[in-house]
Amino acid sequence: MTVPTDLSGQNRLSKFLDDCQFLGPVRFVAMNDGAILEAVGNFENLRINETANGKFATVADEGGEFECHLNVDKISGIKMLKKFAKDQSYELYIIRFTDSEEKTVLSAMLHGKEGVYEEGAVDYWKKLKDAFGEDQKII
Repeated sequence: MTVPTDLSGQNRLSKFLDDCQFLGPVRFVAMNDGAILEAVGNFENLRINETANGKFATVADEGGEFECHLNVDKISGIKMLKKFAKDQSYELYIIRFTDSEEKTVLSAMLHGKEGVYEEGAVDYWKKLKDAFGEDQKII
């Protein structure tokens, strides 16, 4: 996997989101001061649309049971990190989409059971990290 060196801004973000479709199931996590929302979906069926409220990347499943909308105008960075689960028994593979203050807007973690992920998912996550970098700026 290669990423053109001159790819920047929303074009870079769009390419990254498009490449995420091969990760398989991921757990999307959105947090604010009053709630935490977690849902399992994937980056397949990605579409990017201009709306009155900004430019949004949307991923949705075929059955309409899962949708996630990411305001790409608000994304200033992407961080890819690996850390141990709370009980330290397996590793988590996380993508964090951050805003201009480096606050997490949305996290997407490989989804599996106790560290058993879909075949090839971890290798593909590592390829994304190698190609795009561990800490990307979307400028």
